[in-house]
Amino acid sequence: MARQYQRSAETREILIAAATAHFADAGFDGASLDSVARRCGVSKGAIYHHFESKAALLEAVFDRTSMQCIEQAGTGAADEADPIRRIAAALRYWLTAVLQPVPRRIMLDIGPAGIGFARARAIEMKNSHALMRVAIEKALAAAPMPSRTKIVNLPDGCAKNAGLIAGLLNALVVELALDICAQGDGAVAGDIHFCMIDRLVFALISGDNEDRQHRQNRQ
Repeated sequence: MARQYQRSAETREILIAAATAHFADAGFDGASLDSVARRCGVSKGAIYHHFESKAALLEAVFDRTSMQCIEQAGTGAADEADPIRRIAAALRYWLTAVLQPVPRRIMLDIGPAGIGFARARAIEMKNSHALMRVAIEKALAAAPMPSRTKIVNLPDGCAKNAGLIAGLLNALVVELALDICAQGDGAVAGDIHFCMIDRLVFALISGDNEDRQHRQNRQ
């Protein structure tokens, strides 16, 4: 039974990987379950064993791509000792990750259009919001009390305010990614986008509009 479950899980992963490449190449309308089945060397029925429809398969692809971008962001920011700078770094790494060709197509174009913007947002909330909220709660707890009171106005309600800040920061990086995509396929994140992230992170969490350490380094 355990071996059968493992084989089923492995097949599901193979299907998601093949479908990711296929959706990125063909788009939602141009993709077909027949093509995914041929890529994997399985029957179409094997796909239906795991996914009830093409939209359900795309949802799994979107979910997996979302988690991969989040994992890249966490890995990239892991060496930052300061909790506020770690949040800013993670958002910068996420923006860079999501703008790579395949994530860009899946996360910012095909995914929301194929599964619906509400469902795409729900998946992103599930995957990233809780992690971001916990990180912000830690940063708020470490921030000086005057700054924390100034910004969130409820020093005893960090969890509630951390959730709101997490939502604002998530919305910021998504809007930045969409704005960059609107500039064309070759557009990438630049200093202006990273500066926006840094300033908003520090303004919302520490009550300052930039990283004090970076400012001191310039002086």
